[in-house]
Amino acid sequence: MKVMVAVDESEGSMHALEWTLDHLFPWLNSGQQVLLRSLIVLHVQKHLHHYLFSKDLAVDMKSVINSVKRAQEQNTTKVVTSATEISVVHMKSVISSVKKAEEQNTTKVVTRATEICKARQIIAETIVLDGEPKDVISHTVELMEIDLLVGSHGHSKLKRWFM
Repeated sequence: MKVMVAVDESEGSMHALEWTLDHLFPWLNSGQQVLLRSLIVLHVQKHLHHYLFSKDLAVDMKSVINSVKRAQEQNTTKVVTSATEISVVHMKSVISSVKKAEEQNTTKVVTRATEICKARQIIAETIVLDGEPKDVISHTVELMEIDLLVGSHGHSKLKRWFM
C-alpha cells in the first residue's frame, strides 16, 4: 500500500504525519532505521501571486498591462496611467523577498517532517512541488498511484466554527 501524507506549516498536518506513522506503520518501531518506500511526504508551495490595487475599476486594461511591464523593467513602485494611478506590488525586490521567505518556509516544513520520521527511525521519501495545493496533491496522487492520502483540511478555528 502506497501512502502519501500532505504536509504544510500547520500543526494539523504534522499531527496527520505523526498519526500515520503511529497507526498505519506501528510495526516499524523496532529500533532500527527503516527506509519506507511506501510512504511519501509531500509539501506543495503555493504559487507566488502578483497583485494590482486600483483606485478606479474602469481602467483600460491594456494600458494597465503596458504600465506594469514598464514598471517591472524599471523596478518602480508607482505607475501612472491616463485613467488612474495604480500602486503596483510587483517589484523585483519584493518578489525575490517573498520567494526567499517561501523557500525558508519549505525548508522548515520539510525539516520538521523529516525529524518526525527520524524520531520513529523511519526514512520517508520527501517531495516538494509548486502550485495550488489541492490541484497538485490530487494530480500527484493520481500520477503516483497512491492508495491512501492523509492530510488535514487546513481550516482555521474561525472558519470551522462557521461551517
